[in-house]
Amino acid sequence: MIRKLFFSLLVLASILVTYCECGAALIPEASLSPYGLTRDWNAQVRKRVGDTKIIDAVLYDDMLYVTTSSSIIHAFHAETGKTAWAELIGDPRNPTLPPALHKDLLATINGSTLYIFNRYNGKKLLDLKIPGSPSAGPALSENRVYVPTHQGILLSYRLLTGSDVNQDLRIDLGRKKTLEEKRQDEEDRRESIRLDSGDRSPLRCPSAASIDLPPTVIEEDITIRMRNQRKSRFWSADVVAWVTKNNQVSVAETRNVEKYPKLDLKKRFTQVEVRSPVTTLSPNHLVRKPGEDGMFYFGTTSGYAYAYDTRTLKLAWQYSTGLPIHQSIAVLDQDAYVVSEQGGMHCVDSMKGTRKWLAQNVNYFIARSAKRVYAFDKRGSIFILDAKSGALLGRVPCGNTQTAIMNTVNDRIYLLDKTGLVQCLCEVQQDYPRFYVEMREARLQAEKTP
Repeated sequence: MIRKLFFSLLVLASILVTYCECGAALIPEASLSPYGLTRDWNAQVRKRVGDTKIIDAVLYDDMLYVTTSSSIIHAFHAETGKTAWAELIGDPRNPTLPPALHKDLLATINGSTLYIFNRYNGKKLLDLKIPGSPSAGPALSENRVYVPTHQGILLSYRLLTGSDVNQDLRIDLGRKKTLEEKRQDEEDRRESIRLDSGDRSPLRCPSAASIDLPPTVIEEDITIRMRNQRKSRFWSADVVAWVTKNNQVSVAETRNVEKYPKLDLKKRFTQVEVRSPVTTLSPNHLVRKPGEDGMFYFGTTSGYAYAYDTRTLKLAWQYSTGLPIHQSIAVLDQDAYVVSEQGGMHCVDSMKGTRKWLAQNVNYFIARSAKRVYAFDKRGSIFILDAKSGALLGRVPCGNTQTAIMNTVNDRIYLLDKTGLVQCLCEVQQDYPRFYVEMREARLQAEKTP
Protein backbone atom coordinates (compact mmCIF):
# COMPACT_ATOMS: atom_id res chain seq x y z
CA MET A 1 0.00 0.00 0.00
CA ILE A 2 2.79 2.39 0.93
CA ARG A 3 4.69 1.48 -2.29
CA LYS A 4 1.61 2.21 -4.40
CA LEU A 5 1.10 5.55 -2.64
CA PHE A 6 4.78 6.46 -3.11
CA PHE A 7 4.64 5.56 -6.81
CA SER A 8 1.45 7.62 -7.29
CA LEU A 9 3.06 10.63 -5.61
CA LEU A 10 6.15 10.23 -7.78
CA VAL A 11 4.05 10.22 -10.96
CA LEU A 12 2.10 13.25 -9.74
CA ALA A 13 5.33 15.08 -8.95
CA SER A 14 6.73 14.42 -12.42
CA ILE A 15 3.50 15.72 -13.99
CA LEU A 16 3.66 18.86 -11.85
CA VAL A 17 7.31 19.45 -12.77
CA THR A 18 6.50 19.10 -16.46
CA TYR A 19 3.54 21.43 -16.10
CA CYS A 20 5.61 24.02 -14.25
CA GLU A 21 8.36 23.87 -16.84
CA CYS A 22 5.90 24.46 -19.67
CA GLY A 23 3.90 27.06 -17.76
CA ALA A 24 7.03 29.02 -16.84
CA ALA A 25 7.87 29.35 -20.52
CA LEU A 26 4.62 31.14 -21.32
CA ILE A 27 5.12 34.89 -21.64
CA PRO A 28 2.73 36.57 -19.17
CA GLU A 29 -0.08 38.65 -20.63
CA ALA A 30 0.97 41.42 -18.23
CA SER A 31 4.26 41.70 -20.16
CA LEU A 32 2.49 41.79 -23.53
CA SER A 33 -0.53 44.02 -23.00
CA PRO A 34 1.38 47.32 -22.39
CA TYR A 35 2.66 47.04 -25.97
CA GLY A 36 -0.63 46.08 -27.58
CA LEU A 37 0.28 42.39 -27.85
CA THR A 38 -1.53 39.24 -26.75
CA ARG A 39 -1.07 35.50 -26.96
CA ASP A 40 -3.20 34.17 -29.78
CA TRP A 41 -2.58 30.50 -28.99
CA ASN A 42 -0.07 28.03 -27.57
CA ALA A 43 0.44 24.34 -28.30
CA GLN A 44 2.79 21.47 -27.54
CA VAL A 45 4.90 19.68 -30.12
CA ARG A 46 4.33 15.91 -30.13
CA LYS A 47 7.53 14.13 -29.07
CA ARG A 48 8.62 10.60 -28.30
CA VAL A 49 9.97 9.54 -24.91
CA GLY A 50 13.47 10.89 -24.43
CA ASP A 51 13.13 13.32 -27.35
CA THR A 52 14.33 16.71 -26.07
CA LYS A 53 15.54 18.51 -29.17
CA ILE A 54 13.75 20.55 -31.80
CA ILE A 55 15.64 20.34 -35.09
CA ASP A 56 13.77 22.83 -37.23
CA ALA A 57 10.61 24.91 -37.47
CA VAL A 58 9.37 26.46 -40.69
CA LEU A 59 6.30 28.52 -41.54
CA TYR A 60 4.73 28.09 -44.96
CA ASP A 61 1.49 29.72 -46.03
CA ASP A 62 -1.11 28.76 -43.41
CA MET A 63 0.85 25.95 -41.69
CA LEU A 64 3.72 25.65 -39.18
CA TYR A 65 5.93 22.55 -39.40
CA VAL A 66 8.19 21.49 -36.50
CA THR A 67 10.79 18.69 -36.83
CA THR A 68 12.12 16.86 -33.75
CA SER A 69 15.31 14.87 -33.16
CA SER A 70 13.30 11.61 -33.16
CA SER A 71 12.19 12.18 -36.78
CA ILE A 72 8.67 13.42 -36.06
CA ILE A 73 7.22 16.27 -38.10
CA HIS A 74 4.32 18.02 -36.36
CA ALA A 75 2.14 20.28 -38.52
CA PHE A 76 0.05 23.03 -36.87
CA HIS A 77 -2.53 25.34 -38.37
CA ALA A 78 -0.69 28.65 -38.07
CA GLU A 79 -3.85 30.65 -37.37
CA THR A 80 -5.36 28.48 -34.61
CA GLY A 81 -2.54 26.24 -33.32
CA LYS A 82 -4.61 23.11 -33.92
CA THR A 83 -2.75 20.00 -35.02
CA ALA A 84 -3.18 19.17 -38.70
CA TRP A 85 -1.06 16.01 -38.50
CA ALA A 86 2.04 14.54 -36.85
CA GLU A 87 3.98 11.71 -38.47
CA LEU A 88 7.11 9.67 -37.81
CA ILE A 89 9.42 10.04 -40.81
CA GLY A 90 11.34 6.92 -41.81
CA ASP A 91 13.65 5.36 -39.22
CA PRO A 92 13.89 7.36 -35.95
CA ARG A 93 17.48 6.17 -35.57
CA ASN A 94 18.42 8.17 -38.68
CA PRO A 95 18.52 11.96 -38.72
CA THR A 96 15.65 13.77 -40.42
CA LEU A 97 16.72 16.93 -42.24
CA PRO A 98 14.74 20.20 -42.34
CA PRO A 99 11.82 19.98 -44.78
CA ALA A 100 11.16 22.00 -47.91
CA LEU A 101 7.67 23.11 -48.91
CA HIS A 102 6.02 24.20 -52.12
CA LYS A 103 2.31 24.58 -52.81
CA ASP A 104 0.81 21.13 -51.97
CA LEU A 105 4.01 19.24 -51.14
CA LEU A 106 6.47 18.74 -48.28
CA ALA A 107 9.85 17.09 -48.93
CA THR A 108 12.31 15.86 -46.33
CA ILE A 109 15.19 13.39 -46.02
CA ASN A 110 15.59 10.65 -43.43
CA GLY A 111 18.93 8.86 -43.60
CA SER A 112 19.50 8.38 -47.31
CA THR A 113 15.82 8.30 -48.34
CA LEU A 114 13.88 11.21 -49.81
CA TYR A 115 10.26 11.41 -48.67
CA ILE A 116 7.54 13.58 -50.19
CA PHE A 117 4.23 14.15 -48.39
CA ASN A 118 0.92 15.84 -48.90
CA ARG A 119 1.58 18.90 -46.73
CA TYR A 120 -2.10 19.24 -45.71
CA ASN A 121 -2.68 15.78 -44.20
CA GLY A 122 0.78 14.15 -43.91
CA LYS A 123 0.01 11.37 -46.41
CA LYS A 124 3.18 9.90 -47.92
CA LEU A 125 3.22 10.29 -51.69
CA LEU A 126 6.70 9.12 -52.63
CA ASP A 127 9.97 7.78 -51.26
CA LEU A 128 13.23 7.51 -53.19
CA LYS A 129 16.61 6.06 -52.27
CA ILE A 130 19.25 8.72 -52.83
CA PRO A 131 22.61 7.83 -54.42
CA GLY A 132 25.35 9.29 -52.27
CA SER A 133 25.07 10.89 -48.85
CA PRO A 134 22.56 13.74 -48.35
CA SER A 135 24.16 16.70 -46.61
CA ALA A 136 21.31 19.16 -46.00
CA GLY A 137 17.58 19.63 -46.44
CA PRO A 138 16.07 19.55 -49.96
CA ALA A 139 14.45 22.29 -52.05
CA LEU A 140 11.18 22.14 -54.01
CA SER A 141 9.91 23.84 -57.14
CA GLU A 142 6.81 23.41 -59.30
CA ASN A 143 8.20 20.35 -61.10
CA ARG A 144 11.35 19.29 -59.28
CA VAL A 145 12.98 18.42 -55.96
CA TYR A 146 16.66 19.20 -55.35
CA VAL A 147 18.89 17.19 -52.99
CA PRO A 148 22.39 18.34 -51.86
CA THR A 149 25.08 15.75 -51.05
CA HIS A 150 28.37 15.50 -49.18
CA GLN A 151 30.01 14.55 -52.46
CA GLY A 152 29.33 18.09 -53.71
CA ILE A 153 26.72 16.98 -56.27
CA LEU A 154 23.30 18.58 -56.47
CA LEU A 155 20.67 16.00 -57.51
CA SER A 156 17.41 16.93 -59.21
CA TYR A 157 14.35 14.67 -59.59
CA ARG A 158 11.37 15.40 -61.84
CA LEU A 159 7.97 15.39 -60.10
CA LEU A 160 4.55 15.02 -61.68
CA THR A 161 1.63 16.04 -59.47
CA GLY A 162 -2.05 15.40 -60.01
CA SER A 163 -5.39 14.85 -58.31
CA ASP A 164 -8.02 12.16 -58.52
CA VAL A 165 -10.83 14.69 -58.22
CA ASN A 166 -12.67 15.99 -61.27
CA GLN A 167 -13.08 19.69 -60.51
CA ASP A 168 -15.93 19.99 -63.00
CA LEU A 169 -18.30 17.53 -61.34
CA ARG A 170 -20.42 20.25 -59.75
CA ILE A 171 -20.65 22.50 -62.79
CA ASP A 172 -24.13 22.72 -64.28
CA LEU A 173 -24.87 24.59 -67.47
CA GLY A 174 -25.70 28.21 -66.74
CA ARG A 175 -24.86 27.95 -63.00
CA LYS A 176 -21.78 29.04 -61.10
CA LYS A 177 -20.51 27.23 -58.05
CA THR A 178 -21.38 28.59 -54.64
CA LEU A 179 -18.66 29.50 -52.14
CA GLU A 180 -19.47 26.35 -50.17
CA GLU A 181 -19.08 24.19 -53.30
CA LYS A 182 -15.76 25.85 -54.11
CA ARG A 183 -14.56 25.26 -50.56
CA GLN A 184 -15.60 21.61 -50.73
CA ASP A 185 -13.87 21.19 -54.09
CA GLU A 186 -10.64 22.55 -52.62
CA GLU A 187 -10.87 20.22 -49.62
CA ASP A 188 -11.46 17.26 -51.96
CA ARG A 189 -8.52 18.30 -54.11
CA ARG A 190 -6.20 18.54 -51.11
CA GLU A 191 -7.21 15.11 -49.89
CA SER A 192 -6.71 13.47 -53.29
CA ILE A 193 -3.28 14.83 -54.27
CA ARG A 194 -1.10 12.18 -55.88
CA LEU A 195 2.43 12.19 -57.16
CA ASP A 196 4.26 10.29 -59.87
CA SER A 197 8.03 10.32 -59.62
CA GLY A 198 8.51 10.66 -63.36
CA ASP A 199 12.04 9.67 -64.30
CA ARG A 200 13.75 8.27 -61.19
CA SER A 201 17.19 8.94 -62.64
CA PRO A 202 18.28 12.31 -61.21
CA LEU A 203 20.01 15.12 -63.02
CA ARG A 204 23.40 15.96 -61.50
CA CYS A 205 25.36 19.18 -61.12
CA PRO A 206 28.84 19.05 -59.52
CA SER A 207 30.12 21.63 -57.04
CA ALA A 208 33.58 22.63 -55.89
CA ALA A 209 32.94 21.21 -52.39
CA SER A 210 30.35 19.54 -50.19
CA ILE A 211 26.96 21.27 -50.01
CA ASP A 212 26.31 21.92 -46.32
CA LEU A 213 23.26 24.19 -46.52
CA PRO A 214 19.83 23.67 -48.14
CA PRO A 215 19.59 24.95 -51.74
CA THR A 216 17.14 27.68 -52.71
CA VAL A 217 14.95 27.79 -55.81
CA ILE A 218 15.28 31.44 -56.85
CA GLU A 219 13.24 31.18 -60.06
CA GLU A 220 10.85 28.48 -61.19
CA ASP A 221 9.01 27.51 -64.33
CA ILE A 222 10.36 30.47 -66.29
CA THR A 223 10.38 30.45 -70.09
CA ILE A 224 13.75 30.50 -71.83
CA ARG A 225 14.43 30.77 -75.54
CA MET A 226 17.10 28.60 -77.19
CA ARG A 227 18.11 29.28 -80.78
CA ASN A 228 19.72 26.96 -83.28
CA GLN A 229 20.34 27.20 -86.99
CA ARG A 230 16.79 26.23 -87.97
CA LYS A 231 14.39 27.59 -85.38
CA SER A 232 13.87 28.85 -81.86
CA ARG A 233 12.60 26.66 -79.02
CA PHE A 234 10.99 27.71 -75.78
CA TRP A 235 11.56 25.67 -72.63
CA SER A 236 10.58 26.06 -69.01
CA ALA A 237 13.37 26.21 -66.49
CA ASP A 238 14.22 26.50 -62.79
CA VAL A 239 17.10 28.48 -61.35
CA VAL A 240 18.53 27.14 -58.10
CA ALA A 241 21.33 28.48 -55.85
CA TRP A 242 23.29 26.81 -53.06
CA VAL A 243 26.23 27.38 -50.70
CA THR A 244 29.16 24.94 -50.56
CA LYS A 245 31.47 24.01 -47.69
CA ASN A 246 34.14 26.40 -48.98
CA ASN A 247 31.56 29.21 -48.49
CA GLN A 248 30.99 29.85 -52.20
CA VAL A 249 27.67 30.33 -53.98
CA SER A 250 26.78 28.29 -57.06
CA VAL A 251 23.83 28.89 -59.39
CA ALA A 252 22.46 26.32 -61.86
CA GLU A 253 19.62 26.17 -64.36
CA THR A 254 17.36 23.18 -64.94
CA ARG A 255 15.84 22.87 -68.40
CA ASN A 256 12.58 20.96 -68.09
CA VAL A 257 12.64 19.35 -71.53
CA GLU A 258 10.82 16.04 -71.92
CA LYS A 259 13.49 14.14 -73.83
CA TYR A 260 16.72 15.82 -72.80
CA PRO A 261 16.41 17.67 -69.48
CA LYS A 262 19.59 19.32 -68.23
CA LEU A 263 20.98 20.74 -65.00
CA ASP A 264 23.78 23.13 -65.96
CA LEU A 265 25.98 25.26 -63.75
CA LYS A 266 25.46 28.88 -64.75
CA LYS A 267 27.76 30.78 -62.40
CA ARG A 268 29.97 30.31 -59.34
CA PHE A 269 30.60 33.22 -56.98
CA THR A 270 34.16 32.52 -55.80
CA GLN A 271 35.14 35.90 -54.36
CA VAL A 272 32.69 35.73 -51.45
CA GLU A 273 32.43 33.79 -48.18
CA VAL A 274 28.84 32.86 -47.35
CA ARG A 275 27.65 30.89 -44.31
CA SER A 276 23.88 31.09 -44.59
CA PRO A 277 21.37 29.95 -47.23
CA VAL A 278 20.56 32.18 -50.19
CA THR A 279 17.19 33.92 -49.86
CA THR A 280 14.63 35.48 -52.16
CA LEU A 281 11.24 37.01 -51.42
CA SER A 282 8.74 35.08 -49.29
CA PRO A 283 7.48 31.70 -50.62
CA ASN A 284 4.83 33.61 -52.57
CA HIS A 285 7.47 35.79 -54.20
CA LEU A 286 6.13 35.39 -57.72
CA VAL A 287 3.71 38.31 -57.33
CA ARG A 288 5.44 40.94 -59.47
CA LYS A 289 4.90 43.86 -61.74
CA PRO A 290 4.74 43.00 -65.46
CA GLY A 291 8.30 42.68 -66.72
CA GLU A 292 9.79 42.83 -63.21
CA ASP A 293 12.65 40.38 -62.66
CA GLY A 294 13.27 38.72 -59.33
CA MET A 295 16.36 38.99 -57.14
CA PHE A 296 18.20 36.74 -54.73
CA TYR A 297 20.19 37.81 -51.70
CA PHE A 298 23.05 36.60 -49.51
CA GLY A 299 25.35 38.01 -46.85
CA THR A 300 29.09 37.41 -46.50
CA THR A 301 31.64 37.10 -43.72
CA SER A 302 33.26 40.30 -45.00
CA GLY A 303 30.13 42.20 -43.98
CA TYR A 304 28.60 42.77 -47.43
CA ALA A 305 25.03 41.98 -48.45
CA TYR A 306 24.57 41.28 -52.16
CA ALA A 307 21.51 41.25 -54.43
CA TYR A 308 21.61 39.66 -57.90
CA ASP A 309 19.10 39.47 -60.72
CA THR A 310 17.75 35.91 -60.88
CA ARG A 311 17.71 35.73 -64.69
CA THR A 312 20.78 37.65 -65.79
CA LEU A 313 22.79 36.87 -62.61
CA LYS A 314 24.10 40.43 -62.71
CA LEU A 315 24.81 42.38 -59.53
CA ALA A 316 21.88 44.64 -58.62
CA TRP A 317 23.45 46.19 -55.52
CA GLN A 318 25.78 45.60 -52.59
CA TYR A 319 25.55 46.99 -49.08
CA SER A 320 28.22 47.06 -46.38
CA THR A 321 27.38 46.48 -42.72
CA GLY A 322 31.01 46.55 -41.59
CA LEU A 323 30.73 43.27 -39.67
CA PRO A 324 30.29 39.59 -40.68
CA ILE A 325 26.81 38.42 -41.72
CA HIS A 326 26.04 34.85 -40.62
CA GLN A 327 22.24 34.85 -40.97
CA SER A 328 19.99 34.64 -43.99
CA ILE A 329 18.59 37.97 -45.15
CA ALA A 330 14.85 38.37 -44.53
CA VAL A 331 13.19 39.97 -47.57
CA LEU A 332 9.63 41.31 -47.43
CA ASP A 333 8.47 43.21 -50.48
CA GLN A 334 10.48 46.48 -50.54
CA ASP A 335 12.46 45.83 -47.35
CA ALA A 336 15.45 43.56 -46.71
CA TYR A 337 16.52 43.01 -43.10
CA VAL A 338 20.24 42.33 -42.73
CA VAL A 339 21.56 41.29 -39.30
CA SER A 340 25.33 41.51 -38.81
CA GLU A 341 27.41 40.06 -36.01
CA GLN A 342 27.30 42.52 -33.08
CA GLY A 343 26.32 45.24 -35.52
CA GLY A 344 22.54 45.40 -35.22
CA MET A 345 19.85 45.03 -37.86
CA HIS A 346 19.95 47.07 -41.06
CA CYS A 347 16.71 47.76 -42.94
CA VAL A 348 17.68 48.11 -46.61
CA ASP A 349 15.63 48.86 -49.70
CA SER A 350 15.36 45.43 -51.34
CA MET A 351 15.45 46.85 -54.88
CA LYS A 352 18.05 49.64 -54.54
CA GLY A 353 20.27 48.59 -51.61
CA THR A 354 20.01 51.92 -49.79
CA ARG A 355 19.78 51.98 -46.01
CA LYS A 356 16.48 53.02 -44.44
CA TRP A 357 17.48 52.62 -40.80
CA LEU A 358 19.71 50.76 -38.35
CA ALA A 359 18.59 49.24 -35.03
CA GLN A 360 21.41 48.56 -32.59
CA ASN A 361 21.61 45.56 -30.21
CA VAL A 362 19.40 43.40 -32.45
CA ASN A 363 20.61 39.94 -33.46
CA TYR A 364 17.61 38.22 -35.09
CA PHE A 365 14.64 39.25 -37.26
CA ILE A 366 11.29 37.78 -36.16
CA ALA A 367 8.39 39.36 -38.04
CA ARG A 368 6.85 42.58 -39.34
CA SER A 369 3.35 44.01 -39.13
CA ALA A 370 1.91 47.06 -40.87
CA LYS A 371 3.61 49.53 -38.53
CA ARG A 372 6.06 47.46 -36.46
CA VAL A 373 9.09 45.22 -36.79
CA TYR A 374 9.79 42.53 -34.18
CA ALA A 375 13.26 41.19 -33.44
CA PHE A 376 15.33 39.49 -30.74
CA ASP A 377 18.13 41.20 -28.83
CA LYS A 378 21.20 39.46 -27.42
CA ARG A 379 19.41 38.67 -24.15
CA GLY A 380 16.47 36.98 -25.83
CA SER A 381 14.02 39.83 -25.34
CA ILE A 382 11.61 40.86 -28.08
CA PHE A 383 12.44 44.29 -29.48
CA ILE A 384 9.48 46.25 -30.82
CA LEU A 385 10.63 48.69 -33.52
CA ASP A 386 8.89 51.30 -35.62
CA ALA A 387 8.72 49.92 -39.17
CA LYS A 388 9.49 53.29 -40.81
CA SER A 389 12.24 54.66 -38.56
CA GLY A 390 13.56 51.65 -36.62
CA ALA A 391 13.00 53.52 -33.34
CA LEU A 392 12.64 51.33 -30.25
CA LEU A 393 9.02 51.26 -29.07
CA GLY A 394 9.34 48.67 -26.32
CA ARG A 395 10.91 45.47 -25.10
CA VAL A 396 9.26 42.23 -23.92
CA PRO A 397 11.50 40.02 -21.76
CA CYS A 398 11.39 36.29 -22.58
CA GLY A 399 13.85 34.97 -19.99
CA ASN A 400 16.31 33.81 -22.67
CA THR A 401 14.36 30.55 -23.02
CA GLN A 402 12.72 31.17 -26.37
CA THR A 403 13.81 30.85 -29.97
CA ALA A 404 11.90 32.64 -32.69
CA ILE A 405 10.84 31.43 -36.10
CA MET A 406 11.87 33.86 -38.85
CA ASN A 407 8.49 34.78 -40.30
CA THR A 408 8.40 36.04 -43.89
CA VAL A 409 4.79 34.88 -44.41
CA ASN A 410 2.48 36.85 -42.09
CA ASP A 411 2.47 39.36 -39.22
CA ARG A 412 2.42 36.84 -36.32
CA ILE A 413 5.24 36.16 -33.81
CA TYR A 414 5.97 32.45 -33.39
CA LEU A 415 8.13 31.38 -30.44
CA LEU A 416 9.41 27.91 -29.57
CA ASP A 417 11.29 26.64 -26.52
CA LYS A 418 13.37 23.50 -25.94
CA THR A 419 10.42 21.64 -24.36
CA GLY A 420 8.44 21.95 -27.61
CA LEU A 421 6.05 24.63 -26.37
CA VAL A 422 4.90 26.84 -29.26
CA GLN A 423 3.46 30.30 -28.70
CA CYS A 424 1.84 32.59 -31.24
CA LEU A 425 1.70 36.29 -30.35
CA CYS A 426 -0.19 38.95 -32.27
CA GLU A 427 -1.24 42.58 -32.04
CA VAL A 428 -4.48 43.03 -30.14
CA GLN A 429 -6.41 44.62 -33.00
CA GLN A 430 -5.41 41.93 -35.54
CA ASP A 431 -7.90 39.06 -35.20
CA TYR A 432 -6.65 37.38 -38.37
CA PRO A 433 -3.13 37.11 -39.80
CA ARG A 434 -2.15 39.54 -42.53
CA PHE A 435 -0.10 37.86 -45.24
CA TYR A 436 2.77 39.74 -46.84
CA VAL A 437 1.83 38.54 -50.31
CA GLU A 438 -1.58 40.20 -49.87
CA MET A 439 0.07 43.42 -48.71
CA ARG A 440 2.32 43.34 -51.77
CA GLU A 441 -0.62 42.73 -54.09
CA ALA A 442 -2.47 45.67 -52.52
CA ARG A 443 0.57 47.93 -53.00
CA LEU A 444 1.02 46.92 -56.65
CA GLN A 445 -2.68 47.46 -57.30
CA ALA A 446 -2.51 50.90 -55.68
CA GLU A 447 0.43 51.82 -57.92
CA LYS A 448 -1.65 50.94 -61.00
CA THR A 449 -4.50 53.21 -59.88
CA PRO A 450 -4.01 56.76 -61.28
